[in-house]
Amino acid sequence: MCFLTISIAERLKGLIHSKQVMLNEYLNDHCNMITQYNGMLVNDKYAKSAWNCFYECLMSWDRPWDELAMSSISQDQLEVVASACPGLSLDIDKVHKEWTVSLKPEFSDLKTLINEFKSKSRHQLRQSIRNFEKELGAITLTAAATIADAFTYFDAMGELHTKRWEKAGRAGSFANQNWVNFHKEIIRNEFSNGNILLLAIKSGATDIGFLYGHIYKNVAYMQQTGFAAMELNILKPGYISHLYAMAFCAARGIEAYNLLPDEDSSYKRFFTAPGDSIFWVNFQKNNPKMRLEKYIRSVLGVIKNILGSYKTAR
Repeated sequence: MCFLTISIAERLKGLIHSKQVMLNEYLNDHCNMITQYNGMLVNDKYAKSAWNCFYECLMSWDRPWDELAMSSISQDQLEVVASACPGLSLDIDKVHKEWTVSLKPEFSDLKTLINEFKSKSRHQLRQSIRNFEKELGAITLTAAATIADAFTYFDAMGELHTKRWEKAGRAGSFANQNWVNFHKEIIRNEFSNGNILLLAIKSGATDIGFLYGHIYKNVAYMQQTGFAAMELNILKPGYISHLYAMAFCAARGIEAYNLLPDEDSSYKRFFTAPGDSIFWVNFQKNNPKMRLEKYIRSVLGVIKNILGSYKTAR
């Protein structure tokens, strides 16, 4: 199962207008949720057959299109799709890394968990904990026990999230009411099934962080965060909130804490090394429009190399 939409992508400063078939995305009216680990919902053993059928249906579709756009797909998914779509050429738009901390039951103990990180991270975490306890009081984590708690935490997270993004001159996720409604519906439907994490972290009586995530196949995928702004740089609410959340997940027997794919993120690198690659790709038809774009890009690449060599020579 999957759904497809068609959008117009402008590239090369509007010179190329490509009709993109998008997998599980809808760009109009601010409705796109950006699916991480995108793909079809399909049993792994039937994946190849399903993608072969997908390709046959796509190529016989009576609507005009130029390329199939897929965001945030894994290396394994990419290989399966590429094999199933022999008539389309692969163009890689961008590559992110996934960031995952492997958990063990003994990591429920903070001291044991902290010892797993590199020395610089260990020092900053211990220092931040000491300073939080000194300035504000003991650090505690509380998980939402009811749907009412979950919505309270979600809204509080939105307030902290929005304050930090507005301070940086940007709106943040909660400015999109479609995004808010979408995730509240997920919480409403899935909280009682134990698939939702909504966590509140305090230092004394002060909220320092809220975390929202999903549990799937015993992995915690952290979807969104909201952290308090602190005047003292030695207080690191984001690092501490994630640390306590990892310990909480380890105590529940969760095997991994996934920070979601991202570029070379400094705060994610604080906890773990980059993992497997996640791809944003276009599978393109061999039509005149796509051939023209490739030709222009190749010419621009040659020009860029010549200019680079000229600057180096000077």
